[in-house]
Amino acid sequence: MTMRCRFITCVSMLFLASVSLVSAFGATSLTWVEDMPFSLSWKAMRIPKWSHGAVVAVQYANNATNPIIWIVERQRTYSVSFQLPGASSENIYDWDRSFDGTKIALSGSAIDADGRGDFFIAWISSDGTNSIISRTSYYRPRRIAIAPDGTLWTAGQQLNGPPDAGVFRHFDQQGKLLAAFVPQSSFPDPIIPSEHSSLLRVSKDRVAWYSPRAGRYIEISLQGVVLMDISVNPPGDRSRGYGFGLTDKGDAFLSSLQYIPPTGRQAGLDIWSINILNKSTAMWTPVLQRPVVRQAVPDVGHIYGVDSDLSGDKLVLNCGSIIKFYKLGN
Repeated sequence: MTMRCRFITCVSMLFLASVSLVSAFGATSLTWVEDMPFSLSWKAMRIPKWSHGAVVAVQYANNATNPIIWIVERQRTYSVSFQLPGASSENIYDWDRSFDGTKIALSGSAIDADGRGDFFIAWISSDGTNSIISRTSYYRPRRIAIAPDGTLWTAGQQLNGPPDAGVFRHFDQQGKLLAAFVPQSSFPDPIIPSEHSSLLRVSKDRVAWYSPRAGRYIEISLQGVVLMDISVNPPGDRSRGYGFGLTDKGDAFLSSLQYIPPTGRQAGLDIWSINILNKSTAMWTPVLQRPVVRQAVPDVGHIYGVDSDLSGDKLVLNCGSIIKFYKLGN
């Protein structure tokens, strides 16, 4: 056995022991219940997300200007194309799928033939035949989430606007602004609400946003009440691979990929960690951790979202060419 193999084995035993310890104290447990093949090429594809019964991903195929939206359900895979009228190029920031699966929402920016740019949100039907596009002017909607009633929540940055402009916004299904929340002036850097690593998810009664860069977690009820606004540092000193999930019970989960540097003859190692937010202590608590072993099929990976149905909430994880579902329990 090589030194690296011995190290990996020791690390695996330590993390398995830590998982047992967490479960023994009554914290959330994860139980594998289902696998789903996911064979789409990652070439030119943005990081997918699980949204109401399907993996949804955006791909710019063969350097094409207009994106293709892939929808991967358990029984079928199909795609929808999107083109903004008058745009010579588009950049899609985020996407989500409605609870009934009939619509897909997008946010992004576009540039026309004269070099003029604009930000937008859009709804397209699941067959791509109908679309509603709403330009958001100087507001950059970096993250979006569709609520159960079909309305759209966004997190972003107001450019050239007043300091009290709300960074979280609520739009109806026609693109009309209903309300805005949390002033941009409450952030030390106005770009934080629109930076690419920020995360936004919706459940049956709230939206949750987390910024690993800012170490800030915010929840807003679907009725527009700010429920929580706390400082939460990201797990680990050198974390990456963040994925975010929000359950109907209001539990927030974060996946992170942490690097353990080499010591002596022991090689460095990446560790996947699935963490739950302890809101009383404002800390991410590991629920499951696994070392990344090359040439092995992983059983833990990036959180794509939460699958909620009558059987309960399940975390959806990307594990190479397989999507794994882990049922949440206490």
